[in-house]
Amino acid sequence: MTSLFPVLRAAFLLIAVATTAAAQDLSVITWNIGGAERDAEAVATSAAAMLDEVGPADILILQEVIDSAQVEAVADATGLGHWVISDFSPPEDVTNTPFASLEVAILSATPIVSAAEWDITGPAANGDNFPPRPSSTSVLTEELAIGIGLNTAPARGFLRASVESGPVVCAGHWKSSRGQSCNAEDLGNALQREDQARGLASDALSFVEGGQTVIIGGDFNIRAPGRALRVGTSLQEDCMPTGSCEGVCGAGTLWLR
Repeated sequence: MTSLFPVLRAAFLLIAVATTAAAQDLSVITWNIGGAERDAEAVATSAAAMLDEVGPADILILQEVIDSAQVEAVADATGLGHWVISDFSPPEDVTNTPFASLEVAILSATPIVSAAEWDITGPAANGDNFPPRPSSTSVLTEELAIGIGLNTAPARGFLRASVESGPVVCAGHWKSSRGQSCNAEDLGNALQREDQARGLASDALSFVEGGQTVIIGGDFNIRAPGRALRVGTSLQEDCMPTGSCEGVCGAGTLWLR
């Protein structure tokens, strides 16, 4: 880790307010830590080095962790002792590839009083028939049912944690465009991202309307808000096989990885 830029490049923070002084004083970092092919010690070393450079964090939101051991190691290395991990996918020994077992996590310096996740990957309570990944908190992770009318079946939903005397924190990792933004090859993935966004927005709105501050962090696999002209238009039109993003997505590509 040599600079803050890689931490922020593919991971954005959104804050939906009812803003309070407590929320404004929080230091929050979101990071795709790329833990698919790294062990817990390596992931923890990276996290500690990053915080040494950019400063302490009250809340750390991680993408691309694959198991509880990685998150626990990061917690030990950073002092963020309260954490929850999502359980979107079966473990690596079932999927046979870490890239099919990618999860998100939320770590906090103060206790997490409740946690929930939106996971629609299977019929069981935690999305599949395998035991859920354990978290540090004694609070059980609630499984959310969000009635938004899905167009797809996203492999990853979102993780939500309510911090004691603090904000509601949501973590997401949206479907990658795999370098095919703004053309027909990305249509299926783009539809997944839209569903992931709608599900998260629907849940977050209920807290904002109740007067709470919501912090959303993650790897959205799109350009920063305001730079993508396609936002709010029709995917069926935006992803036609033109081979060009000009006039639709702005210059270049939406793909961040």
